[in-house]
Amino acid sequence: MSLVLKNKKVRDYDDRSLELAIASVKDGMSRSAAAEIYDIPRKTLYRYLINPHRSKMGRGTKYSPEEMKGLAQVLIQFAKTGLPLNKDNLRDHLQHFALEKGMKPSFTNWWHRKFLKEHPEISRRLTSNVDRTKAREWDKEKAEAYIALLSEHHAAGYLTEPEGIFNLDESGLILGYERDRVHTEVGVKQARAHTEGTTRDQVTVLFCGDATGRMLRPLVLYDGKVQLESMHRGTDDKLYVAVNDSGTMDADVLTDYFRKEVIPNMTAQKNIVFMDGHHSHVLNVQLFTLCEKSEKDIQLVCLPSGQTHHLQPLDCCVFSGVKSDWTHYKNLRRVDPDFEISRRTFSGHMALLCTPLAHKFSFDFESVKAGFRKTGIFPFDPEAIRQTVDKTPTRNDQQQNPLLDKHHQSLQTIAVILRKGLNFDSEKVESCLDSIVNVGTGHRTVAESTFWKKAISRDTAPFLQNDVDVPNSAAMFEGNIDTVRKTELSSWQFAERAKSIDAGNALAMESSLKNKDVLAS
Repeated sequence: MSLVLKNKKVRDYDDRSLELAIASVKDGMSRSAAAEIYDIPRKTLYRYLINPHRSKMGRGTKYSPEEMKGLAQVLIQFAKTGLPLNKDNLRDHLQHFALEKGMKPSFTNWWHRKFLKEHPEISRRLTSNVDRTKAREWDKEKAEAYIALLSEHHAAGYLTEPEGIFNLDESGLILGYERDRVHTEVGVKQARAHTEGTTRDQVTVLFCGDATGRMLRPLVLYDGKVQLESMHRGTDDKLYVAVNDSGTMDADVLTDYFRKEVIPNMTAQKNIVFMDGHHSHVLNVQLFTLCEKSEKDIQLVCLPSGQTHHLQPLDCCVFSGVKSDWTHYKNLRRVDPDFEISRRTFSGHMALLCTPLAHKFSFDFESVKAGFRKTGIFPFDPEAIRQTVDKTPTRNDQQQNPLLDKHHQSLQTIAVILRKGLNFDSEKVESCLDSIVNVGTGHRTVAESTFWKKAISRDTAPFLQNDVDVPNSAAMFEGNIDTVRKTELSSWQFAERAKSIDAGNALAMESSLKNKDVLAS
């Protein structure tokens, strides 16, 4: 006969009732009376009278709450310095930290989910990769110059009426099906999805909208000699169709679009159009002549080069949603035999999605209004433009003064966490700060960094072992480079470190680096 186990009784009292029961017993009430009054099991009340501290069932955790809290703070600080750590970085650093404590390294998806749940201040986000060169180019001075330009237009009345503020830009929409997550049998290495033609063929589409959220007819540009009937099929005059030899935007197509679509839809007394630095925009003499001779007051403004990802309304709030909706629209009809996306049918599909509420994936052009607000154009907000300047890579660009030094506020915060939160000694803290400074300095490319890691690990490991003694725990708080001993080592650092070692090792190291054309003059 099998043993029937009773279900565990669910706790139906709160902490306040438990505290009152304990206080009542200490004031002279019997345990039985207190347990009955406050509806608390007698054994539970007896256990808390002996030991008021609540104990958790099961074995203890490998890492203390203070250590995990310190790790969470370090992750936040690394993200603020522009070197956010991903899941693989966290796994490697946690394993190094476990070895430092003499424990077996373990990092599971369950532990990672539990860590994120216990620290709600940490979240996983997709990185917004910013080119270091572009970030340096867009500094405070250039931002102020752009603000001064907009201030002049605002004072002249060009940024006061939302129906007169326009932004136009083109983008390519892929015709073929893109990669998607599908269901298939377990063990299949490749989930083949047959498509018609190439998956990289695309059509250029130019969008133009104003600050009220109104979107003009999109321009669909095909390559060819003449316009075919299939290019207009199913459009219901909702698209502006054009053709040229290359299928990419040129001065003639853009000027005709301005003449037939943009200018006739300008209703404000003063109008301003923001464009990027494409050659068909800035080198278009006939477009400037057309706007000058037009009866309407039109100003053309070219956005700062390389900064349209945070200064152009269409790039900020429209194109990402348009491309996402376009991809979902295609994938939804993948198995429909009557569904075809080609140059013959593209216009019909585009006209459908450009119609509000016509389809579940219709484009949300109302977001262009939020794009003008986010970029500080309308309402005119100079502070929003100043916030687009990334101060991390532009703080200091000289080799002798790294972008991040040990006296920087972010690094001082990390030092306090390491020293007080994780009980690191001064030597370990200094090693961790040195690794962060080394990662943040210089203009090295990915290829150069890769070469440095290979060269140093192969040829200079004995030199570095004699030169610097880096604790294993320092590897827990490094950025996107594997370890401190494999970080980038510039020539001026080498010269300083070479003074503290014997001349034989220094000459051998210098010869090895010179043979590989690494040591800079």
